[in-house]
Amino acid sequence: MLFEYLPLAATVNNKIFCVHSGIGDNIKTLDDILNIKKPINIYDNQKVIDLLWGCPIGNNLKEEYSGNNVTTPLRKRYFSEDQTLEFMKNNNLDLIIRSHDIVEKGFEKMYNNRVVSICSSTNYCNTHNNDGGIIFVKKNLEVQPKILTNEDNMSVWYDVDNKKNNYPITPKKSFKVGK
Repeated sequence: MLFEYLPLAATVNNKIFCVHSGIGDNIKTLDDILNIKKPINIYDNQKVIDLLWGCPIGNNLKEEYSGNNVTTPLRKRYFSEDQTLEFMKNNNLDLIIRSHDIVEKGFEKMYNNRVVSICSSTNYCNTHNNDGGIIFVKKNLEVQPKILTNEDNMSVWYDVDNKKNNYPITPKKSFKVGK
């Protein structure tokens, strides 16, 4: 129930559009997103489906999805460079940052650097040997990707004893610093 109320996208200083996946055929303006009624029903709203499942055309690292579950029909959403340019012009945006796909080097630039895909998970599902990445957006809106290589963390997270000692569980109650 909580996920039905969460934001679907955000902007940074009205210049960088951040979204899970993409824009698709049904998203032309930021108002299209703001006007989505909540709670959302993912399967009944084409705009929501575009935001959660849309992928850039020609994303050569995207694997063709061949599974057979409730999300299979949703995974065939794409947006073109022309759609990207139109969306960015209509909304006075400089960049789209998305995170839906696994990318080999942690991040990937597309459409003349207008779209950046980021994958924060290293070695996704312990099978892809991909690097992970995060993006820092500086005050001047300069974007700086940071990469965590697959080799940097392979043994840390799989050793249970090491994990307990170095990464204690999250406290159940919050507290104020200094109290």
